[in-house]
Amino acid sequence: MKIAAKKNKPGKRLTSDQGFTLVEVIIVIVIISIIAVIVIPKYVDMSEKAEESQCAANRHAISSAMYMTYAAILGNDPTQNQWLEEATMDDVSDTMLTMGDALTCPSGGDYTLNNGVVTCSVHGGP
Repeated sequence: MKIAAKKNKPGKRLTSDQGFTLVEVIIVIVIISIIAVIVIPKYVDMSEKAEESQCAANRHAISSAMYMTYAAILGNDPTQNQWLEEATMDDVSDTMLTMGDALTCPSGGDYTLNNGVVTCSVHGGP
């Protein structure tokens, strides 16, 4: 018994030459879309939380600079105990510059001092 080798017919393709079918491509696109719908909002939410956390850290650093300046002022003149209630960002800028770069809100907000409390125009206060 002789086994004949299969010959390729001229109009037929071999199975190894086939590419992806349209259905397979659509399934891949649907899966990628589902993943994107889940991941993108999480990324945006994490970015917002990171900006809020950075802003809170900046407010604490400004508050530390304010209290350092207040301590230096009281050390030189103990009668200046009202300085804390009247302090502005300009009053603590020298201390902040010795601590490092001037701090800015990552969301573009402005920091203000009001009665010894540091607030941000975007994220609010403590």
